[in-house]
Amino acid sequence: IAAGEKMIIHLWSYLYKHVFRFWVKWILRQLTGKCELQRICDGSKKSSERTLRIEHSLESSKSKVLQSAVHSPEDEVKKYVALIMKEKKIDIHKDTGFALKLQMCLLQITGYKKLYSDVEDLRKCPYNSNNKEHEKELIEKNIYAALEFVDAP
Repeated sequence: IAAGEKMIIHLWSYLYKHVFRFWVKWILRQLTGKCELQRICDGSKKSSERTLRIEHSLESSKSKVLQSAVHSPEDEVKKYVALIMKEKKIDIHKDTGFALKLQMCLLQITGYKKLYSDVEDLRKCPYNSNNKEHEKELIEKNIYAALEFVDAP
């Protein structure tokens, strides 16, 4: 991609994130009477697609409450669902399934982030053959047996 094309892409990205996205969301809210999170929950089936779209929406929000919900501890998810509903002025009586759908998405997001963090911590721990705990884990989990060696043709 040429330098001019990259500049156009960066300019469009900036304009979309800082100008157009707000207006598109506002127009859709006026037309449907629902915020972006409600539209995602209503329009997406129960799947990873919904969770990814919810995560992107929360991270892209200008609201600090919504941004922090993505990084909330698992035991505070219900609190963040209530905070989000208050921030977005969502009536629980009009949209009864929204809270549960959002809670499930937030649990998946926080669970994934915790799993990722745990795996990264393990990855950063270097193997030490002098450490008996490392040797014990290798034998117990039989890691060598799980490795599949394929003969080169």
